[in-house]
Amino acid sequence: MKLILRILIIICSMILAVLLYTHFFSLELTNESLVSGISKRVDSDVVVNDYVEVEKYILVNFYFEEENTSYEGYITLLKGLNGKYRLGDGYFEPSTENLIFNDFEFTESHHLIVFGSSPLTDGIFIKSKVSDEYMPISTSNHTFEVFESDSFVASIEGYSYETDEGIVEIKLDNEIKPIIDHSGELYSGPEKIVWLSSVLIVIIGFVISFLFTPERNRLETLYYKITKQQPEITDGDCTDHMMLH
Repeated sequence: MKLILRILIIICSMILAVLLYTHFFSLELTNESLVSGISKRVDSDVVVNDYVEVEKYILVNFYFEEENTSYEGYITLLKGLNGKYRLGDGYFEPSTENLIFNDFEFTESHHLIVFGSSPLTDGIFIKSKVSDEYMPISTSNHTFEVFESDSFVASIEGYSYETDEGIVEIKLDNEIKPIIDHSGELYSGPEKIVWLSSVLIVIIGFVISFLFTPERNRLETLYYKITKQQPEITDGDCTDHMMLH
């Protein structure tokens, strides 16, 4: 009976670990699922524009309106073992007619993220303190691009693009901007925390199961010691309470 109880405790701990893991990795790569997850994160109704893959990450571009101000940004997705996704870090700011630049440093190489209203051109020239770079972008009304770069947002002085009327130059005053504060939010925290939490539940299950050894029931023994009661000993369970005497 005690062996069955030990097995049940271990199985239950494994089930709880799986449920915890799937609780964090619960989003699907569908518009409805992403809108629901990101809306909870920013506490506003969002519209998902597009997403791109950068190594093991998926970056989702979104926008929302709040108090007559439009905001635009992105948020990362990380895929779990169950094939679903978890929201990671992100960024947003009030949208303007200019493109928005942001750094993405979660990969081995640095990437620049560019999003916002497209100047309806097939590429832009980025002028930075590091070097000038050409970046092809979407010719639709909106762009969301990620490309590998040596330039960081703080070093970008502006960008330019060609039109039928000539070259348009846009100067940028880039300052260090805050990342979305995700402390205490759902789907927040590093991936290692999710793994450690799930493994910890399994370990706790194993530890509790060892309280029910074939020789004695330690929980029952502790109960009798605390209540100062004596168990009813039968012919078949004298070893269970040997340590009481």
